[in-house]
Amino acid sequence: MQTLRNTASSLVLSLIAQFMLAGDLSADTVVVTTTSDVADSRDGYCSLREALRAIAGDTADSSCTVVTSSDALVRLPGGTYCVISELVITTSLRLESAPFSTATLDAGNDSATTCSTGSESRILEIDADASVTLKGLIIRGGKHASAG
Repeated sequence: MQTLRNTASSLVLSLIAQFMLAGDLSADTVVVTTTSDVADSRDGYCSLREALRAIAGDTADSSCTVVTSSDALVRLPGGTYCVISELVITTSLRLESAPFSTATLDAGNDSATTCSTGSESRILEIDADASVTLKGLIIRGGKHASAG
């Protein structure tokens, strides 16, 4: 009987921990599953680039869930995302690191970088009509379009 109670207690604690770590994962959430900056519908992974395109309605090269909400959430697991070229955001969304973690968007253009992308561009381009909330992110190494 004691073993059954211990197993039940462990299961309850595990479920509580999963709920707390998941945060706000509603039907309007796209979870990024790779730190690679790729767009390949055959690889089975959802990259940040693919997630942003899927929310904008472009799913031709995406392995991501399609979300058409005006309050879409893109959830990034903690880690470093080496950005090869600017990420274009054309619609309103929230871009957040998973709870209790930090995600770094890195273009590889400064001495503190861990990426060597050779990118000479900004990291994010956000359309004027898009309302974007960033939470739990570090953005490093991008260049402004007019920078020398």
